Amino acid sequence: FLHWLRIFTELQGAITAVHDAPETDYWGFFTDAGVDMPSIFINRSIQSKKSQLFTFCHEMAHYIEDAEGVSNPYFAENAIERRCNRFSAEFLAPEAEFAELVAGLGRTIRADVDLLIDIASRDSLLSKQATATRLLELNLLQKSDYSNWFAKNRQWYRKDKRDEVDNAPIIPNIHHAKSIGEIGYLPVYLADLAVSRKIIDAFDVEVALGISRKLQSKAFALARRRIEAVIDDAS
Repeated sequence: FLHWLRIFTELQGAITAVHDAPETDYWGFFTDAGVDMPSIFINRSIQSKKSQLFTFCHEMAHYIEDAEGVSNPYFAENAIERRCNRFSAEFLAPEAEFAELVAGLGRTIRADVDLLIDIASRDSLLSKQATATRLLELNLLQKSDYSNWFAKNRQWYRKDKRDEVDNAPIIPNIHHAKSIGEIGYLPVYLADLAVSRKIIDAFDVEVALGISRKLQSKAFALARRRIEAVIDDAS
């Protein structure tokens, strides 16, 4: 879903990048820089995939509102940050559907706060922190229970990231996919078109995008497949 959303956003004209940055700086940001080149950056260094997804939606809301921001979406300090949080939560876990999901978990699970948050997160697009917050927002979790959970899980994002890394399947030869993830799908797709039309060559791609000539054919094919799949879905 994150791949699909990134490609959709890039096709609207925004640059997206998911890369490492110091965890104390930001979880993500949106900037336009005054040159009609809106850019979304997501810090992957400490965020699990679900956390990246929430942050991406948060920054996408900045893009929609044309309001620059550097943020950790879980700690909103002003009106625009709170609006972006609401957008992200409602986009990923619409109130009616999320409430139905929770209601279907049964009384035993709903009575155990830790279990409720774990399973509701597992069965939705939300991280555990976002799940706890969404439960609180929809009055499906008491404020005291939320506070107690958060006090016990202040480093929840580190554990989520560690668990994700520990449980990740070993997939060889994914360097081209990692490169695309860092710089976005659209630049690679456009580079493929430009090479095929002899506007640029493989050396230009290597210098501009950092994708070695050995990996370019795989990177081009992957970007092409995923962008064409999104276009087909949209049509």
